Amino acid sequence: MEITASMQELKSVDIWMGHTGASNHCTFSTEGMYNLEYKPVATMSATGAANNETKSGDINVKACNKNGIEYTDFTMEGVNYSPAYNFNLFSISKSLSKGWKLSGNAQCITLTSPSDESKIVFDIVIPTTQGCIFVTMLVRNTKITAANVKTDKQKKDTSRTPTMTLQEAHAKLGHCDKEKVIRTAKTMGWRLLSSQMPPLCEACAMGKAKQKRYQKVVPE
Repeated sequence: MEITASMQELKSVDIWMGHTGASNHCTFSTEGMYNLEYKPVATMSATGAANNETKSGDINVKACNKNGIEYTDFTMEGVNYSPAYNFNLFSISKSLSKGWKLSGNAQCITLTSPSDESKIVFDIVIPTTQGCIFVTMLVRNTKITAANVKTDKQKKDTSRTPTMTLQEAHAKLGHCDKEKVIRTAKTMGWRLLSSQMPPLCEACAMGKAKQKRYQKVVPE
């Protein structure tokens, strides 16, 4: 069933407005959020005073098109939360700063990952008196909140958590690209000590190397 394009839909916890003016993702609901903590910064919208009552947390979501059909899933990290927010804002500018590409037309706008393997499509178009708003449906995993509540004993026991640098994980996973390494490490529960890859991986360089052509000399 296609989502009805109306301003009322913006009050849904699973509807996110694509926004280039927001420097971070923002939500008015803690539904499905985990790793919640107070954020020592103030947020400010186009009007009104700065909001100092801000928390941040992570949300696991399933991206669906306007017909409710799921096409991918991912984790939104460090999402700002405040009950003072009126809508859920998906920061397009934050994605662009991480290398994602933006394209679109009058029907939808699309964010494409640096590797071209993932897309987030804002295909719900809500008309306004002066234009339109592009939104997307990101269905929250509401079971994750209870699943990620750790006891004090579990919080202290981190000795069994595999810890490594991004370069070590890169080598362990067969020298795949950075985005796949980070995504796989999160799924496997590995703790990465850094998020930066060295400028040169010797094994990758050798794998991409080509033999230099040379002219054969035929003896007379």
